[in-house]
Amino acid sequence: MDVKAAINNAICELEKLKTAAVRDEPINKH
Repeated sequence: MDVKAAINNAICELEKLKTAAVRDEPINKH
């Protein structure tokens, strides 16, 4: 895997985590 692909994959994983955190936030407030 080249560096660009590794960085792209890491960004993708971070976006997934962010999306999951945003999705869970309203549940935590209840």
